[in-house]
Amino acid sequence: MRLKVMVMEPDPWFRLGVLSVLASLPAQFEVCGVTDRLSDLQGLVQKQPFDLLLSDTHGKGESLDNYFVFRREFCKRLSHVTWLMWSDGYGPFLSGLSSRLKPPVCLQKKLGPAELNSLLVLRHRLGHQHFLAEYRRTQMCVCCHLTQKELLVISALAHGEPQKQLARRLGRSEKTISSHKVQALHKLGASSDRRLFHHQGENRLLDILRYAGINIPHAPLGGYSA
Repeated sequence: MRLKVMVMEPDPWFRLGVLSVLASLPAQFEVCGVTDRLSDLQGLVQKQPFDLLLSDTHGKGESLDNYFVFRREFCKRLSHVTWLMWSDGYGPFLSGLSSRLKPPVCLQKKLGPAELNSLLVLRHRLGHQHFLAEYRRTQMCVCCHLTQKELLVISALAHGEPQKQLARRLGRSEKTISSHKVQALHKLGASSDRRLFHHQGENRLLDILRYAGINIPHAPLGGYSA
């Protein structure tokens, strides 16, 4: 069964890249609407049924205020639709908001065509509910086997805090911070800072999402103690 897809992206070149990936999967996906503004998307989604939304956080001339308005309506009326959103740096903030509304699956805009292709194929194969269940399980549990110190260090580094600054903030040497980072990366099955997520068995989503920049906790419970 072909899934109907809506696309909202203000950057014409990035939009073209997304549409090219969808065009490479004609048996699985059919594009039924393209726009560069969330406000225009609001009208499109009311006109025809669809299964998947690919979007930025907000469109041309819009702000995050438009995102929150759209998300509220989306959650009320379109809970059966899978929403993949490239957040361009907003992912940790949007994923960490305390809300009864379920946020979209946040991806980083550096996500390449091959990874987006794999993610789309996985969504088609698993279906909406199973795909979201796998995503949430990945997001919530991927770091549970790290020690508190390792999680604290890897979370801060993953969110862009420089290692030298982190060492100074925690009152530890850079060598100690580096040691915790190496141990955490090893447990996560990663060979570099870019590979922060552990591939477990046949769960392809874990493998794909580590390249998509899926958020890990920024402020783990507890603190750093000797």
